[in-house]
Amino acid sequence: MNANVYQLLWKMSPEPTGEYVFTFAGMQICADLVTKKFRHCARKAGLNRRVHFHSLRHTFATWLVQGNVSIYEVQKLLGHSSISVTQVYSHLAASELQEAVKKLEITTN
Repeated sequence: MNANVYQLLWKMSPEPTGEYVFTFAGMQICADLVTKKFRHCARKAGLNRRVHFHSLRHTFATWLVQGNVSIYEVQKLLGHSSISVTQVYSHLAASELQEAVKKLEITTN
C-alpha cells in the first residue's frame, strides 16, 4: 500500500478498530458480499457482463507490466507461486509491442 492510500484510509477511519482495512460494523467483510456488490454496481453502471471483481486484479497486474514493472515483482505482488501463472496477466497493447521493436538498432554498412 503506498503512502497516499494509507493516508486516505487513515483519514476515513481515524480510530482503527481491528486488523482489517475494510469492515462492516467492525466485522471482516465476506469476499462473496464484495463480489455480489461489485457485480450489482457494474450492471447498474451498464458495464459489460464480463467485468467481474477479479477484473480489478487483472487490470492491476496488466498496468504494472505495462508500466515496466518486472514480471517477477508482479508475481510477488499477486502472490503467485509460479511465474507462468503471472504471465497470463502480462498483456501488452499492440502499440507497446511496436515501440519495443523500434528500440532495435539496425546499422547498415
